[in-house]
Amino acid sequence: MANPTRNTQYAIVRESRRGHEVENGPEASTWLAEAPRGAYTTARTVRSRAVFEFEAHVDRLVASAKAMEAPPEASINMEQRLRDAMASAVNAFERNNPGSDGEVRLTALLTWEGNENELLCHVGPLPQRPKQPVKVLVRGEPRSNAKAKDSEWVRDRKPLEDSKPKDVNEVILEGEDGSLYEGLSSNFFVVQDGTLYTAGKNILEGTVRLLTLEVCRKHGIPVKLEAPNIKDLEKWDGALISSTSRLLLPVMDLSAPDLDPPVHRTFAKDSMVFRLEELVLREIEAHSTPILP
Repeated sequence: MANPTRNTQYAIVRESRRGHEVENGPEASTWLAEAPRGAYTTARTVRSRAVFEFEAHVDRLVASAKAMEAPPEASINMEQRLRDAMASAVNAFERNNPGSDGEVRLTALLTWEGNENELLCHVGPLPQRPKQPVKVLVRGEPRSNAKAKDSEWVRDRKPLEDSKPKDVNEVILEGEDGSLYEGLSSNFFVVQDGTLYTAGKNILEGTVRLLTLEVCRKHGIPVKLEAPNIKDLEKWDGALISSTSRLLLPVMDLSAPDLDPPVHRTFAKDSMVFRLEELVLREIEAHSTPILP
């Protein structure tokens, strides 16, 4: 993994009749905010030549487009189109950034404005995983259509991202009853009495979340698909967030300053939380699909 530098050249691959056209562009969130609305997904490479949970990204684009009422033809042949676009994006990044040997982050966007449907893929360096202690903040309401990975969410969440203190890694969204569903760009988990809790509905099911649940089944770790509630904060043994760049990441500090009264909790190093992190990290390569030789 490599953090972007001043000289990093981001690339955007666009489908064309001649194959793929490549252009330079800004970093991913800026590009998504400026691009036409559509279904999107964010992936990561593994050893530079494979994509983690590639098939899940195909399914996500198709399902999100359907949930957003895209015309059926927008998703035709999605597996091959996405594979080709991601492979072209990785090659473009390597040409633009000679000597770069880290993993990359791939953001695919499917649009269908007018009578045209188009698949684009943005590529940039995959950021380093955050170092401990990881802090999260509880603020904001759940999104209205969590089942679809809609690029409009990138614009909707910007005020929450802009208000986030620099030392806070993620913002967790809270329902009216205190239920904690997901983060702005992550899934959220709590460990309590040896059981892993995570919301089972009203969320976007991320690829690392899917792997985490699979790991729990494999190792006999109990799971309850229930949204943790901030009212039970003092009962929790630990918490975690998951996403493409973070993978599964323990949370060491959680605060909810907007509650009345405000609440704050720091977590000790719970053995199950860090065991889960290790078990998921071990499985990343086995759950990746080669897209390049």
